[in-house]
Amino acid sequence: MENERIRTKPLSSITINSLHTLKVYFDPLRTRIMHELAHEPRSAHQVAESLGVPFTRLYYHIKMLEKHNLIRVVDVVQLVGAIEEKYYQVSARQFTISRDLLSFDAVGRTTASSICWTACSAPRIAIYAKALLMAGSI
Repeated sequence: MENERIRTKPLSSITINSLHTLKVYFDPLRTRIMHELAHEPRSAHQVAESLGVPFTRLYYHIKMLEKHNLIRVVDVVQLVGAIEEKYYQVSARQFTISRDLLSFDAVGRTTASSICWTACSAPRIAIYAKALLMAGSI
């Protein structure tokens, strides 16, 4: 097998500036995928096995996470012929939501500081943020 090492260490922090990116992150399955990729690089097959879902169900979600810079390819392993297996990892250890995305009322009041969370604590935050999104607060 031939490996192509791209980047192995996540950035320390990334700020989420887009509501679309925030919505991508807070999808329940994508949150679980992010949690799986928080500790070490893993392939879609490995993540699927760990989550107990068919790997074909993950490709769309992985592409969305990658498109929004929440995860990235850190290794590509050449298998047989032209078949390759990509390994993914979170793009950062900490994600910060921009203050601009946190307006809570028509007056334009925002929180005093942005919200930070680590990839490992994201499932708890996801439940809270989803409730805020559904209530129309964000």
